[in-house]
Amino acid sequence: MDARELFSYTANGIESCGGIKVNKTGPAGMNTSVHRRGQDGGSKVSLAGFIFDLMFAYPKTWSAYTNSAGSIYLEFADGTAYLDDGASYYIKKGSNYHQRYKAVANVIHQMKSNSELYGLLQNMIEEVKMTGTCSKDILLHFCDSYYYFNVLSGNNYPTDMEFDSGLEEEVKAAFRSGEFTKLTSVFPSDMMGKSEYDGSIAVAKKAKKAAKKASDFIKDCKDGKYIVAYEWPEQLKGFIKKPDYLDSFEPTPEFEEIVKKIKFRADKILERMDMGLTGADAIGKDALNILLLGKPGTGKTALAYALSAATGMPVCTTAWNKHSEEGEVEGKSRIVDGKPQFVETDSLLFHQFGGIDINEEINLADPSVTMGCLGQKLEYPFIVKKNGYETVVRHPLNVIIGTMNVGTNGSNPLNQALANRFSTPYILDDPTRETFISILEKTSKKSKEVCTWVYDAYEATVDYLKSPDVNEDDICQNLSIRTCLGAITNLEEGQSPRRALINSIVGAVAVVDLEVARNLQRERIESLREPAFEF
Repeated sequence: MDARELFSYTANGIESCGGIKVNKTGPAGMNTSVHRRGQDGGSKVSLAGFIFDLMFAYPKTWSAYTNSAGSIYLEFADGTAYLDDGASYYIKKGSNYHQRYKAVANVIHQMKSNSELYGLLQNMIEEVKMTGTCSKDILLHFCDSYYYFNVLSGNNYPTDMEFDSGLEEEVKAAFRSGEFTKLTSVFPSDMMGKSEYDGSIAVAKKAKKAAKKASDFIKDCKDGKYIVAYEWPEQLKGFIKKPDYLDSFEPTPEFEEIVKKIKFRADKILERMDMGLTGADAIGKDALNILLLGKPGTGKTALAYALSAATGMPVCTTAWNKHSEEGEVEGKSRIVDGKPQFVETDSLLFHQFGGIDINEEINLADPSVTMGCLGQKLEYPFIVKKNGYETVVRHPLNVIIGTMNVGTNGSNPLNQALANRFSTPYILDDPTRETFISILEKTSKKSKEVCTWVYDAYEATVDYLKSPDVNEDDICQNLSIRTCLGAITNLEEGQSPRRALINSIVGAVAVVDLEVARNLQRERIESLREPAFEF
């Protein structure tokens, strides 16, 4: 739910929703703050609910800045500006002042001393990022903490705002001096609204980054911050990727989001397991079914294996194609010592004992096969038929990842019924120039100079194929990071730079159209600048 389910708006302000009113109380004795100081009753519903709407329902309509002294500047899409310098409170532009403007600044001030409110806000942010919603319980607790710390401590803001004609020059000077910086210590950058201040008062200096740098996130992963605290059985420990796997992995926003998703959901599942729950009861609503989409070479499989290194969970791969059968999941019969015997597949093993099961090219299999063996595995009742008849319930910590190439010749859409069981699909796009080169460096262990030269050849090829005179955009799907790594491998083996490109990038184009490849070689590859490096 969100605050709009707790509050409703009318021209006269706030009315009840579901029987709950502002300044009334929630369920007795539940979701209450430590700052109540002996007060009885249920949680206090307060204006703090507006913060929730402002942050999550309207994330692109506002920006917040602060300085070391604690002054706060808020700027809204409707042109309203709000300044709180700790003593005076100002509203500039228009008459659309709303109580939520005051509430935002008040919450920011409380973060200095109300650790309960800060922790609840972080939980709200994490829950919304993971699920798109927030539980009523945590929202009521947030409101209660805000109300009792603020009002009972005598720190409540005045109900009317003083207008000050000197506000504009005051704020201009603050931004010119760099005094105001984008507030990131409380709200992550993707919850901060506009990317940087662009109002009419002044142009702010570039906002500080809220998210950690990619290298910092990898360090956190290697330090064990996102390890799933579970003792894996001996037969699965050999499937766990070591943390140093991340040394050659270039993280993406999707990787960071999925790592946090797994940790967040797994911790909730572990709590239920510690209470003695198993199977579907332990899984609850936290089943981890993730779909990775993208063209070939965008790093879907590498990302999935990096998840093992980051979370300490075992990982295996199940490869799907048009000839695959239910036995990939349910186990197979094989001739062992001249006799037919039942053999457990990795997928069945992980279904029983947990871990990350990567289902490669899941869209290539016969839909009737995948639905037959995966349909009830992915959602309640979370079962598969071992050996075709024995019911086995999914382990609560069994993470199922499906990968599929899209936009390529021969790629099939995923069966809709199966696709609906993957509640969180992630699209992996082509990396930026900087990220692409960094991936080449980490994977090949070659210099940035070498990797940049190969990337430039790749980029020139893509530009050529997309040019109006050639108009062969589809062939670009045959080019990827793997193609560039092939060129670097050719260089390592002693091929000349141009031959290295012909036997990788040009060859990948020739697989589709030999004539286009020859023209590419003549018009672009042969005219590339000579590399300055000696391999």
